[in-house]
Amino acid sequence: MLVYGVVFIVAGLNAFLNSKRTRHFSWILCIFIILIYSLRRNVGTDWPGYEFYFNNITSNTVIEQYNFEYGYWLLNFIFNIFFGSYGVLVSAVGIFNGILFWKASKKYSSNIGIIMLLSLYYLFFPTLEAFRQSITLFLFYFSIQFLQSNRNKYFILNILGLLFHSTGVFTLFFYFFYRYKIIKVLIVLSLLFFSLLEPYINEALKFFPMLHVKYEWYFHGAPVDNSIFNLKYLEYAILLIYYFILYRKQVINQYETLCFNLVSLGFIFQITLGQISEIIYRMAYYSDVGVLFTYAFIYDRIRSRSLKFIYIIFLIIYLFLRLYRAFPTDNPSLFYSF
Repeated sequence: MLVYGVVFIVAGLNAFLNSKRTRHFSWILCIFIILIYSLRRNVGTDWPGYEFYFNNITSNTVIEQYNFEYGYWLLNFIFNIFFGSYGVLVSAVGIFNGILFWKASKKYSSNIGIIMLLSLYYLFFPTLEAFRQSITLFLFYFSIQFLQSNRNKYFILNILGLLFHSTGVFTLFFYFFYRYKIIKVLIVLSLLFFSLLEPYINEALKFFPMLHVKYEWYFHGAPVDNSIFNLKYLEYAILLIYYFILYRKQVINQYETLCFNLVSLGFIFQITLGQISEIIYRMAYYSDVGVLFTYAFIYDRIRSRSLKFIYIIFLIIYLFLRLYRAFPTDNPSLFYSF
């Protein structure tokens, strides 16, 4: 726990350093976070399963049992042959994710200190467990710079991400949601109808056992106690109100529009499919990229230095409470170890 505390305190102090003159401090902090992130060992409840899969990557029985995506299988196969250590694979993926994060963050915002702080909760904390999905998530994070300028690069990066985790379908889905108004309407209506008809769909699929097993796995494998009044809904709602104000004033910029779409889609998923299964929380990791940048964009629009200072203090307290609330202190498998 001490390691997490040190990282958070350093990132919190660094959040006050957002000028070009102090960017080298953020660069040093980024290296520190990447090293902590990539050198972790036996962290997460999924670690034993992933390590077992790695050590038995040539066993057809194990491959069929886990049924992981082809890209993840190939990555394990290559690292098993050349290094023979799952820990080396974790380190390599951690460094790869960190490089994508740093290179992209510099393009998206000048307030790199705030981005670093926010990323602890919205990117690095969830991917301590979601190892396969971390590759897909950071590829998406890097790819959004191409959403307007180079759709081929956007699709190549996210199709690559889909080879590591099936939730990467969100990233392809998001392109059409972002670009076309008619798709927005169709998606919203489809999700609303699906959420209303889902119990009947579940019953109907019982006549097709193989499809029903898959369906149960994705939508009912890990049911959650999800309330419309939870903090996630509140966060989305407040940020959407902020964006509606910008739209009314006609001052919203390109990246804010992109993040508005991410937050909107995340909110729609929550109020429709969020009542069904925990898989929606995995989808939310992608929309949370929009949440992360929205907090940084709010900072950009604050003119008073004293209010900027107060806002950073608010972010530090808010993120500390979110991390404290989310971290399972009764689960030693998530305690940090080298």
